[in-house]
Amino acid sequence: MKASDSHCHLHFEQFDEDREKVIDRIEEELEFAVLAGCHSEDNRKAVEVAERSESLKYCLGLHPLYHEKSDAERVREQIENRSPSAVGEIGLDYNYITDKDERRKTEELFRDMLEIAEDEGLNAVVHSRNAEKKCFEIIQSYDVKGFFHCFNGRPELAEDIADEGHLVGVTTQVVQSTRVRNIVKCLPVKSMLLETDSPYLGLEGRNTPLNAVRVAKEVAEIKSVEVGSVKEISTSNSEGFFG
Repeated sequence: MKASDSHCHLHFEQFDEDREKVIDRIEEELEFAVLAGCHSEDNRKAVEVAERSESLKYCLGLHPLYHEKSDAERVREQIENRSPSAVGEIGLDYNYITDKDERRKTEELFRDMLEIAEDEGLNAVVHSRNAEKKCFEIIQSYDVKGFFHCFNGRPELAEDIADEGHLVGVTTQVVQSTRVRNIVKCLPVKSMLLETDSPYLGLEGRNTPLNAVRVAKEVAEIKSVEVGSVKEISTSNSEGFFG
């Protein structure tokens, strides 16, 4: 079984010049890649791109940095009408959002999106930058399984998240980040999803979904297991999460 990229933004403008070539390589080298939407217009683009290939899936959401409540109902309509693989990305960002009132608004929106996921029987892709503990506390109030994308919290918190049946995303940061490598050390592969967050987090310039293979190799090295096992287990995790 090949590796899969459980979170990317192939529909972003950084791929406008060579998107079809990247899709061709995904079809050859990965099982699939999952495009994550960030707001209603971005969701529309994610669907448009994902429908070009059977090797692409999409999820629809409302990123905390686009937390205008007026967009929430539009996103709900998209989720109800387009049958995405998950709701996301959604969550909290305490790195960029520091005002208490703004944080409260994004918390309300996160809860709204989790309610939609619960209503639709979908899992949730969680953005939790500098708010990992708060996101974990909130999601526990809902009958929703979470994928804590691009997780950079404490390794002990990652263990708690995994113990509750949620999944933790490991990105290309694992090549260079001591914290991410420590997270990988303390988690079983069955609790991980591999991702790139393309076009971000590139090792040299723009990142692409193909680097999910590099993530698999690094995880295998850290865990002292066969890379084929990492690919098989993580892709199975992703298939189960996104359907």
